[in-house]
Amino acid sequence: MLSAATLLVSGCIAPLVIGGAAVTTTTVMTDRRTTGTIVSDEVVEKRIAYDVSQALKNKPYHINVTAYEGRVLLSGEATSLEDRRKAEEIAVKSLDVQGVINEIAVMDPSSVSTRLSDTVLATKVRTSIIGNSTISLNQMKVAVERGIVYLMGVVTVSYTHLRAHETCADLV
Repeated sequence: MLSAATLLVSGCIAPLVIGGAAVTTTTVMTDRRTTGTIVSDEVVEKRIAYDVSQALKNKPYHINVTAYEGRVLLSGEATSLEDRRKAEEIAVKSLDVQGVINEIAVMDPSSVSTRLSDTVLATKVRTSIIGNSTISLNQMKVAVERGIVYLMGVVTVSYTHLRAHETCADLV
């Protein structure tokens, strides 16, 4: 349940929450996770998304699954609390899942324009991270739902890179 505004920071090692990325040679070389963990996270995302789609196939929903080091973020919308709980139950019981953060809102699925705005915002966040010499985009995943930014990963920041008025959250 982490948003850009509420990063959990302890000694500026920030566990963060976020979305899927294709595995490329560059990503694997610079990602802090092992190749096996990267592949496992991708498999977890696909498996849970498929299992949720099968469980809710005749119901309106919009649920995204993001995994980082076995931790799963469920985001999006389900039209009932029962469907929200079902998606979480599926994720919790899934192989290789170490924890689940359920950010699914109980409401009608978001509109195409909302999803487009979320995509634009995610691109802006990624661009901001790429332009920051203190952290790397390959250290995290970015997901956006209804204007809420979620970051997943592990970022270590040296205090020497922070100005007097900055915090780790200011870097994102």
